[in-house]
Amino acid sequence: SSLGNGHERDFLKDPNTYIVDAYHHGIYPGDTLARDAIKKDIKIKPETYDEAYLESLLQIESCIIEFKPSFILYNAGTDIMHGDPLSGLGISHE
Repeated sequence: SSLGNGHERDFLKDPNTYIVDAYHHGIYPGDTLARDAIKKDIKIKPETYDEAYLESLLQIESCIIEFKPSFILYNAGTDIMHGDPLSGLGISHE
């Protein structure tokens, strides 16, 4: 994997996997090949807090309707947390 994008690269050509990624575009993903695996790209700006972040995740509903998954795995990540120096986001533990 390159730059922490292993799961994108693993499923790059898998039609049975639909990757939704909500992230700060200024820092991730630098791996353009991995970026091609992301089917729904949700742009998150620095200094985004809980309410705006959760509102942006509502876009996932249209992905579920389109793809009709039988299984959903949600990984919130850790660099979104308030105080993390990487993302500049402000998501609380709650």
